Amino acid sequence: MYFKNIQSVLILVAVFQGIYCQNDFINCTYSDPYNYRCELMINNTQGSNDFENISGSHIENQTDNDVHYLGCQYNIISTNVPSVICQKFKNIFDMQFYYVGIERIDSYSFKGCENLLNLHLFYNQISTIDEQAFASNHKLQYLDLSQNRISALPENLFMNQQNLIKLNFYSNQLFDIPGNVFKPLTNLTHLFLSENYMKNINPEWFKTLESLIHLDLSNSNLTEELPRNLFGSLKKINYIEFRSSKIRVLHADTFGESLSIQNLDLGSNRIYAMDEKFIDNTGPTYFDIYGNICVDISISDSSMTRKDMKEALKDCFLFYKMLIENNLSTIESSVQSTTSSGLNGKIQTIEDEVRNLTKINEEIIENWKIQYVATADNKEQIAKLQALSIDLKNEMQEIKGSIDALWARNGKFFQKLFLQLI
Repeated sequence: MYFKNIQSVLILVAVFQGIYCQNDFINCTYSDPYNYRCELMINNTQGSNDFENISGSHIENQTDNDVHYLGCQYNIISTNVPSVICQKFKNIFDMQFYYVGIERIDSYSFKGCENLLNLHLFYNQISTIDEQAFASNHKLQYLDLSQNRISALPENLFMNQQNLIKLNFYSNQLFDIPGNVFKPLTNLTHLFLSENYMKNINPEWFKTLESLIHLDLSNSNLTEELPRNLFGSLKKINYIEFRSSKIRVLHADTFGESLSIQNLDLGSNRIYAMDEKFIDNTGPTYFDIYGNICVDISISDSSMTRKDMKEALKDCFLFYKMLIENNLSTIESSVQSTTSSGLNGKIQTIEDEVRNLTKINEEIIENWKIQYVATADNKEQIAKLQALSIDLKNEMQEIKGSIDALWARNGKFFQKLFLQLI
């Protein structure tokens, strides 16, 4: 009895396996003889690469060699791209796989598609890409890998992509990007890296991208200050998007010098200080800096002169002057309100964790209407402080207000300073 039950179970398993295997298929529906295309249907949930042929009947007088376009989309399932596709259709120019569920790009996925120009792989679940994935696609001009789960890139992934013009990694999980990965892409004009997990930006990525026109780094999760001369090699760049990336300070040479950026989008960051020379070095015609700390507007050369533009950014310049005069690296804004009137009323507290704060410029005091300064320990209020000048020798020059108790305690300087603004 027991033996018969075992036999029954094994038979059922075999039947289900047979049904499952029969459901794995790949076929084409052909259309449009003038732009001959294959609408691919595939069911390959296990990511098999043992397909020997693609079923489907050609339109009269058309062959595999005439197929120039291949589309595969929606409700079709395959966790990989079987090699039979490029073995069969060697003259494909344009290939699209989206909403297919692809999880990996193997070394064989596009081997044989040597005429491929445009490759769209967006809205899949790709997490890994083999270093040789695009080795035979030397004519490739457009590669879209947006809306996937890619966290790292092999260093030599683009060794044969000198003809690539547009590269899109929007909305992935990129964290580890080798410094030389984009080095071969000397003809690249558009690079999209927004909405990834990058904590810092490496200048090495851009050193050879002399043809780059449009760069999008928005929604980067930056934890470090931007390096100097970040885009100095991008002499043709005219559109930089860098929104919502926690940028705080802009030095004169943060982006580089002698750039001619037409559109510069730095909206919704945490910018509170900017060197006036930053504007001269980047030369933006349209400058979106809406939703920041020291300024909250969009600026256009078409509606104001360069002098007017600098006037609108004067609070940013003042705060930068304060940083330089005090040899500070950063000042953190810990609380913000929702007003949009610049610094007055927007910043509630600024906390500095650097020991070297020695001077608060009187012009800054007047512009920002500082009401009191408080210590880190008990936030003791010094009412209606108007101006302050201090040197590192504990010799305090009182301009207005009594401040001795604030700055000297047991002969040591406070490490934190809170400036309360009204």
